[in-house]
Amino acid sequence: MKRRDLVRGIAAATGVFAAAGAVNALVSGVRFPVLQAEPDARARRMRLLEPDVDIALDHAYIQEASRRDGALQLVLRAFGPTPAMTVVAAAPAVIDVTWRNIPVRAELQAPDVRIADEQGPTPVNRRLSLEVPAGRHRIGYRVPFADEFAFTVIGDSGAGSELAWCLERSAHLGADFMLHTGDFYYSHGDFATLPAVLDRSPLPMYATIGNHDFHDGGRLVHQHFVQHIGPRNFAFILGETMVASFDTAASTWPASSGDRGELFDALAARREGYRHLVAMTHRPLHDPGLGPDYQDGRTLSASEVAWVGERLRRLSAKPVLLAGHIHVSVEMVEDGITTYISGDGLASRNLASGRKLARILLGTKRPGEPPRYDWQPLGIPDSAYCHDKNRRTLELMGKPYPSGSFGTGCREPGVRAS
Repeated sequence: MKRRDLVRGIAAATGVFAAAGAVNALVSGVRFPVLQAEPDARARRMRLLEPDVDIALDHAYIQEASRRDGALQLVLRAFGPTPAMTVVAAAPAVIDVTWRNIPVRAELQAPDVRIADEQGPTPVNRRLSLEVPAGRHRIGYRVPFADEFAFTVIGDSGAGSELAWCLERSAHLGADFMLHTGDFYYSHGDFATLPAVLDRSPLPMYATIGNHDFHDGGRLVHQHFVQHIGPRNFAFILGETMVASFDTAASTWPASSGDRGELFDALAARREGYRHLVAMTHRPLHDPGLGPDYQDGRTLSASEVAWVGERLRRLSAKPVLLAGHIHVSVEMVEDGITTYISGDGLASRNLASGRKLARILLGTKRPGEPPRYDWQPLGIPDSAYCHDKNRRTLELMGKPYPSGSFGTGCREPGVRAS
């Protein structure tokens, strides 16, 4: 083959691959920054030959799976108040399950399955030993607060004692769960402290992924979020309220593609079943300091703002959007969407101003009514200030540390402030 023909052949093949890549991008999407394909989701189903069993999960995913002493060992993390597993067993099987992130008042439902042992090692974790007969069985949890409940909203907390305090404060306010608007991984230390903080939490937490949880400069870290916290896109219905969390941690092109696009398509297909929509994401559609006609690194691109806004208005006549990213606590109405930005999780504004400005959002749901939202003081004590980001804030401003902050207790992973 002549060199010119070879070059033409390579160019033609490259064109085919490029076209295939473009088609795939339209379906699966690309993310930026850092430019990459849409990341994979965490497994929510598994099939084993020995024992011959099929397990499918609702509002939960598999963190760990192993076998010990003839029993299947599973560690599952819930991302909704009523997680369940459907087990289809060809023969009787023993399954040891650790459920993480379960509401304190949740009740186990496991008809026809013998529970050999049930423990609550921490407030939000349950450990079960199940003897499952052959056949199809559904094992899960129900909650007594489907139509009347309370929840808190906050983000940008890091993953140490500031987060631990946000969870404690949520319990003090009577919340049944906390919605977190993203950004746990501000530093390498957060990867180490987060599991202990979540296991010691007094209530479950359902979170959206933040930009710091997606990438750390040029280093991708979103797999840590998916492993320890939850999916990047999900939804659950509690009574007459739907909570839908979608990924804006990095821009998606096209806006309608990827896992986020699939979530909105699925929600549009099941419009019935709820009366009130609570949407949650990290980056808000608009920056309250700039107004609706401007976009910068703190908000979505213009095309994403238009696409997401349209999808939210399709799902609800009065959508509510919970966001973080901007370290303030404000409420605004833009494009017919009521937005609450709750980004005071580190309470850095307290340190910068010397005043107790940080707030947490409290949502209260009553039967037949949409959730009502009220700002509450975060009330973080000085002993809860441990994060390097807060330490650097004070050092850059030339301010002294508050008395009792950044002390010896900060060395303990998952320290709980008091």
